[in-house]
Amino acid sequence: MTNILSLKTIAYNRDLKAWVSPSHKEYHWVPGINLPSCSVVHDGIPTDCRCGIYSSPNPKTLDEYASYSNSILVLLNNYSWIDIWTAPLDLDGMLVCRSGGARVIGIAWIDPDDETRADFKDVQRWAAALQACEFFDVNAYPWKITKQLIQTTWIEWANIDPFDAKWIKQFNKEK
Repeated sequence: MTNILSLKTIAYNRDLKAWVSPSHKEYHWVPGINLPSCSVVHDGIPTDCRCGIYSSPNPKTLDEYASYSNSILVLLNNYSWIDIWTAPLDLDGMLVCRSGGARVIGIAWIDPDDETRADFKDVQRWAAALQACEFFDVNAYPWKITKQLIQTTWIEWANIDPFDAKWIKQFNKEK
């Protein structure tokens, strides 16, 4: 059993009345532990993969989903097994992970006045964030606290600081 925190993008689908993953709208997020659609563990990350719950400690890796106006970043506690990879080349110096289960434990609130953060920083997402807090029975945390929580678990569990490019380069050499 592992215990590592990361971020995931979810969005509320009004037609389905469910929280879904933007890349896999058929996957509904629920309170409690969410399990992957598939239990097969592949060596790589296929583009259509549903064999694990994918997330990242780095909000920049999730920017592609910022176009969904009600998408938000949730803080996940990952369970069971965890694989860690470096992100695709266009996101150099960042990490992604895949786990055998995850629970939404908070909403990561990106400060709209902080220009260094991801594209999830507009105030229009606040209504979706409040709705998610109520649905998952969790709190919203400012990015500074969210980052510290994530960083602590990665250093303790994987001996990697996910926000320090030097640690990530060392991780790549060891893999």
